[in-house]
Amino acid sequence: IMAADNHQFANSVVKREGKDDIVVTQAYSKSTNISDIDLVIDKESGDVVSSKSEILPIDPKNISADKAVTLMVQKAREDVKPLLERKVGFAEEFISRNIEGANGESELGRMIADAQLWAAKEKGEDVQISMMNIGGVRADLQQGDVTYEDVYTIQPFGNDLTKLTLSGTQLKTILETQNIHDWVIGMQQGKYNRPRMLQVEGFTYKWHPELVNGNWVVK
Repeated sequence: IMAADNHQFANSVVKREGKDDIVVTQAYSKSTNISDIDLVIDKESGDVVSSKSEILPIDPKNISADKAVTLMVQKAREDVKPLLERKVGFAEEFISRNIEGANGESELGRMIADAQLWAAKEKGEDVQISMMNIGGVRADLQQGDVTYEDVYTIQPFGNDLTKLTLSGTQLKTILETQNIHDWVIGMQQGKYNRPRMLQVEGFTYKWHPELVNGNWVVK
């Protein structure tokens, strides 16, 4: 298993009785390390006979770009340049993705949630509320002309807008299972000053952190 996304270190072997062991690695993030994994495989059976792994530190500043890959990226960018430069709107002011208050709200996050609600209604959908993951808001919205590239930089994913029906109990469960534990601990340690919450539109709610079974949760 080559893990990623939470930007941590892992280099372990999970022992399983009666089953194959599992090698688990994760090389931090941002190309500061690389996972070097060696597998010895039986050519006839296809089974892994032995394995070893190592997390190697590297310095991206001392690595030259691969010429062939660089040319591929340059060509791809030229191919989509007309699309990227297409103007899609105008922002009268700068809108930040930063969490601005202790409640976990982001101005741009709320605006995206509002835009999603609007987009669904424009399609004739009967929707009342929307929720947006703040981790999916990757850049600020700059003042002035807004291009397709600006929009794609803010949300560089192929996500679909999903409609579903929730009961009040289900909505309460969603809100109360937001993972704020790491953020509360981080705030206590001085690493973070605000929690990261779902950005919502169409309704409001009040919350406070509560310690349950050793984990901070939303109540």
